[in-house]
Amino acid sequence: MKRKIRVIFTLIMALSLALCVLTVNADEGVEQEAIVTIEDIVTSNGGEVSFKKIDPYYDNYNINRGSNTIDTKGSIDEVLVFSTESPSTVFTFKTHLNRDHLTKYFNILEWFIVPTNLQTFEEFGINGAADSDFESFEITIKDVNNPNKYVVFRTSNRPDSTTYRSSVAGRAGANGQSVNGYTATFMEVDRNWGTALKASHVGCFDGTDGVPEGFDPMLPLGGFVSLDYEEKTVYSVTGKNKGERTLVRDLDEGTHMLGTDIPWTGFESKELEVSIRFINITSGRKASVAILGFNGVDFTKGEIIDTVAPTVIQKSELNGTLFGEVGRPMPIMDFYAYDLLDGYINETSSRVYYNYNKSGQIEYEIIGGKFTPDKAGIYSIVTTAKDRFGNVGNTVSQIEIKHIMPEIEISLQDELNSSYTVGESVVLPKLNVYGGTVNKNYRVEVYYGDKLLDMRENTVSLEKQGVYTVRYVVWDYYGQEFYFDYYLNSTLGDKPTVEFPQMPENVVLGTKVEIPQFKAID
Repeated sequence: MKRKIRVIFTLIMALSLALCVLTVNADEGVEQEAIVTIEDIVTSNGGEVSFKKIDPYYDNYNINRGSNTIDTKGSIDEVLVFSTESPSTVFTFKTHLNRDHLTKYFNILEWFIVPTNLQTFEEFGINGAADSDFESFEITIKDVNNPNKYVVFRTSNRPDSTTYRSSVAGRAGANGQSVNGYTATFMEVDRNWGTALKASHVGCFDGTDGVPEGFDPMLPLGGFVSLDYEEKTVYSVTGKNKGERTLVRDLDEGTHMLGTDIPWTGFESKELEVSIRFINITSGRKASVAILGFNGVDFTKGEIIDTVAPTVIQKSELNGTLFGEVGRPMPIMDFYAYDLLDGYINETSSRVYYNYNKSGQIEYEIIGGKFTPDKAGIYSIVTTAKDRFGNVGNTVSQIEIKHIMPEIEISLQDELNSSYTVGESVVLPKLNVYGGTVNKNYRVEVYYGDKLLDMRENTVSLEKQGVYTVRYVVWDYYGQEFYFDYYLNSTLGDKPTVEFPQMPENVVLGTKVEIPQFKAID
């Protein structure tokens, strides 16, 4: 009897354990729905941010991404809306843009304006004024690591007093550029240039003729803004040309420079912050803008689920096919990740394999960012990153390992003498570097005894008698430095050494010429 009880008890325990294992495995296999909240998208210093169901007029208003025009594709469930009565309110997106994504057809921001009252044509009148809660809103794209590097884009939201109805257009500028633009003629409103720091030009639907097909002329104002980083140009949409994508400003083109403008050279880092503020809000009203999309994420659905994994990106570029040597600790590449909602993700995880995903796969331990290969062949670096909603992205990079790598060698591109006279300036020749692996580079140093000398434009002045050491410090992907030394013997001459400055060959008669100072060493 006791034996039967023990057997039954054992069976019960085994079944319980099996059920526990099954439960754990089932839980691990279930994908959690990563619902995005307002707090995941934007911060604000006092404005209202919410998903709202708005006027049915707007339901078919959307942007045709990757195209030159706005379109009527798609519909709106509940759209993300920014609202405020205060001109000091700033809405800042939590996702930091990746500078490398910025092209003409990548819409940074897509929107339409939500007025308090949507007037009909009968109320509006051919020469009337559309209802407007604010004059414009301003989009700032700022370098996270250097806030002094920025681009500003300002829309206009105001009516003209003629057949031009409510307008949406933009003016863009960057730090250091002027605050005023100009208008050639009234009928060329789409050809305004200037910055967004003051005012904005007007571009709009010209009566019913300029309204894109499928649009009611009384629809709210809408548009997008894109920045082609390589070309340093800003694009938006105006209604005058049936909603086509239009160049707003070329930020580094002299043709579009005004007065104190300077060409914009770009952002210093890849990480960019985007924010919005409203200009000239009508007293007693709320300025509201419906955000259709930001950074490729669609905000026209009341419930957004993040199912897109982050993209894993290699930090440094390689100037060739990476390879290493058997038995020599090999540094693995540095990576980061980019996510449409999380922005930059710096935490990544890497593993190293030989015969990855094949028979005989071997994993190698990473110690201090390096692994030690023990055989020649192809090794795979598998790097993964996870966003806050649990989506995992990965990339596989390959390294070829050889039995022996050629040693690093150099040759001077120009002659470097061994003897010079005190007072001479020596231009140090550039190097050709051979052997090693990829990413070969060097720097040059000059010593007088143990003292490191200052140089300008790769030139050193031999101001004392004695021996100078010219040291070329060379390295490759491994990072180990190799030294190649050359010696210059500086001796006294039988007359002073003089460096005369460059003088103009021709001058206008009667012009006063200032003779610059010169240096002589005896």
